[in-house]
Amino acid sequence: MRKQVKKQKMVNDGYNREIKSAADNCRKINSQIMVRQSHSEETNNQILALKAKHEHDKLVFEMKIMELQKKLKERDENEKGKTLKGEEAGGVAQTAATEFSNPVEILKRRLNKWLVSNKEKKDLMDVYVRNVKIIEDAFDQIKV
Repeated sequence: MRKQVKKQKMVNDGYNREIKSAADNCRKINSQIMVRQSHSEETNNQILALKAKHEHDKLVFEMKIMELQKKLKERDENEKGKTLKGEEAGGVAQTAATEFSNPVEILKRRLNKWLVSNKEKKDLMDVYVRNVKIIEDAFDQIKV
């Protein structure tokens, strides 16, 4: 019976050690979870703050754009009024006002200008390449 009690005590001690190590592991994991949770909360708070700042900045930007559009409309209306009064003086002011009031038209004109310029440059390069070939052929004939 003493042997059985001794063995039972050894088994119980082994179980107690396992329980103690499992409890220690649980405490470590719990502390890690708490630290990570606090980091997660801080990150979420930062994300929310950034979202709020973004929304505020977006509203401010939209308000500025609206103000600028109003000013632009007022300026266009003033220029149209001036061009109607000064229509006898010449159509240059009217074309300038309409030219700047439509940026798409300006961009189309620039694109056409660049296309023509690039076509001219391509033609010049073709002539240059053709002349280089003629000169190379001439040198080859002289060598032979």
